Amino acid sequence: MYAVVVLLSDNVENELNELRSEFTTKLTIVSFPPHITLVYPFNASNKLSIRKSLESVTNHVKAFNIILSGVNYFESPDKVAFIDVRKIDSLLNLKDIVIQSLTENGTYIPREVLDFHPHVTIATNIPNDIFTVMKKSYSTYNKNFEVKVQKIALATNNDNANWRIESIYELKDTN
Repeated sequence: MYAVVVLLSDNVENELNELRSEFTTKLTIVSFPPHITLVYPFNASNKLSIRKSLESVTNHVKAFNIILSGVNYFESPDKVAFIDVRKIDSLLNLKDIVIQSLTENGTYIPREVLDFHPHVTIATNIPNDIFTVMKKSYSTYNKNFEVKVQKIALATNNDNANWRIESIYELKDTN
């Protein structure tokens, strides 16, 4: 299983930890670097082809800025809290370029993987009682901060439990 993610800077991790601190003992915390998933999990047999696709993308795409803004939620059975991503045109473009490159190099991306709501996860599988308290606690959180998107990564999951970074690719510098 593979996924393609945008890796974010340390200041985002500090912000996530601050948001989580009130609920840390009661939450399922994502133990993976702060990220935005560009291409949701997919199966592929040719890792070399995937790597070549991502190298090709980073040779043609320049780093860009996005804005992280406020806390939002997926009310699905999994109950997820996340930081919203704004100013996403460049992010959508990057996602489209990654999927096109993967597809051109023979990687099949299932249609259901193509849905995209860019966000940075704070916590998942939040119990209902905590979810209600969390929503009230975060209701006044309205911090906005600009983050430079400089790296994408290939993530792998061989055991359906723990994701890890397989390889990192730097976008072209804008300077």
